[in-house]
Amino acid sequence: MSGSVINAIYPLLSAATFATSSVMMKKMDTYSSPINLNFYRALVGGIFFTVHLLIAGLLGELLLLNLLTILFLVLSVLFNVVLGDTSYFASQEKIGVKISTPIINTYPIFTIILAYFLLDEQITIAYIGGTLVIIIGIILLSQGTKDEVPDKDDRVTGFILAFISVLLYAVGVLMVTIASTDTDPVVANSIRLPAATLLLFMMRPFSNNKDREYEPKGKKFMFMMIITGILGTYLSSLFLVISAQKLGAGMTSVLTSLGPLFALPMAFFWLKEKITKSVIFGTVLTIFGLFIVLLL
Repeated sequence: MSGSVINAIYPLLSAATFATSSVMMKKMDTYSSPINLNFYRALVGGIFFTVHLLIAGLLGELLLLNLLTILFLVLSVLFNVVLGDTSYFASQEKIGVKISTPIINTYPIFTIILAYFLLDEQITIAYIGGTLVIIIGIILLSQGTKDEVPDKDDRVTGFILAFISVLLYAVGVLMVTIASTDTDPVVANSIRLPAATLLLFMMRPFSNNKDREYEPKGKKFMFMMIITGILGTYLSSLFLVISAQKLGAGMTSVLTSLGPLFALPMAFFWLKEKITKSVIFGTVLTIFGLFIVLLL
């Protein structure tokens, strides 16, 4: 039991660092598009993992990875960091951190379903009950956006992007679990983050920077991107892989989904986002439903 409690620290740290990074990304959305911001964030994380790999003397292990493991690692980062994170940041740009984050953090439900079919993990009655509670929470969260997002198209687009992220994260976590079973976390992420950087670089021509104060050379921009990259890609990815190795896909996805516990207070105090009773109650129900899935 004590070992499980200690191991639970890793996904919680992953959730906390990623949530902090997400709020910072929201703060910088006037600088550039989600794709560009995510590219710089991944670039910082990739640099840190490369340095970590060399200092730790793990280059030899990297060269011994088989092609199938590399393929799964690249696909995991494609779904998680490249497509998943970009969709997430685009959704929070439309509907706000306090709405998009709780919705996206329902992805453990889909991870558990995939793990049931692919990794022989069981689906219990608690899963059904937790799912119902989460659905109610999402409905309340949806109601909470009506007065905060006047543009109906933005509201619809934001929710679509959020649910796309849910599916992408679910598949990504499953692939991380499969690919990193016998791989050092630093070695695994030394494949994942450079791959993410390259893929996001290729996506940049499709990015839309109209009506934005794009200042890639500004000191404030560069400083915040470095901090965001350290938190959101380097530390969060490191803790995610360690958690997947120690706890498996289902448990990792549930515990890392507790990001709202960290993101909502920051969104309130730093981004000055209004938090309604409906949003608070919906968030509580969403998190409570996830706990049901985990504990019962």
